[in-house]
Amino acid sequence: MTVVDHLKWALALALLTGAAGCASGNEQYAVPERVCGVPMDENVVRAVLPEGERLSQGGETLPETYNICTLLVDGSPAVRMSFSKETEYYHPLEEYAREFQDGEDIALDFPGNGGLDDENATIIVKCGLPERPNIISHMQVPPPGGATTDVSRADLERFAVDYMAGAKRELGCPD
Repeated sequence: MTVVDHLKWALALALLTGAAGCASGNEQYAVPERVCGVPMDENVVRAVLPEGERLSQGGETLPETYNICTLLVDGSPAVRMSFSKETEYYHPLEEYAREFQDGEDIALDFPGNGGLDDENATIIVKCGLPERPNIISHMQVPPPGGATTDVSRADLERFAVDYMAGAKRELGCPD
C-alpha cells in the first residue's frame, strides 16, 4: 500500500467517524447529528434513549405524505415517530384523547398544538405550503415491545418540540 493509499483510508475513516456523532456518558453509541431527517441537539436526543452499545435508525425521514422512523438501541425500538402532512388542523389532546393517559398541553415556541403523556407526544403545526398545509409528528417512548427506558415528560416534550421545530425548517415552512 502506498502512502497515498494510507492517506485515503485515514481520510475515509475520519469522515465516517465524524459523521456518526459523539458518544458520551455510559452510552457506547454515538448520537447522529440528524435524527429521522432533522438536525437535533445531541443532549436532547440522548435524554430519551436508554443505555446501550449500538444506535441505529430505521424508516424514512420527512416523507411527502406519511411514514414512520424508529430509533433502535441494540436492535430494540427506543423511540418511534410518525410524521405526515395533514389537511385538518386540530388539537391532538382532543383528536386523539383515547391515546393519551393524563395528557397535558405542550408549550410551543411556534404556532401549533401539542399534547403529551408519559409515553406519547403529538404536535401539529401549520406549515402554510400548498402541498403541506399542516404537518404532524407523533412520538412514542418506548414503543410497544421496545427498549426499557424511563423518560421524563419534560425530556419527551423537549425532544418533540426540537424535532418539530427542525422539521419545519427542513421543509421550508414559513414562520
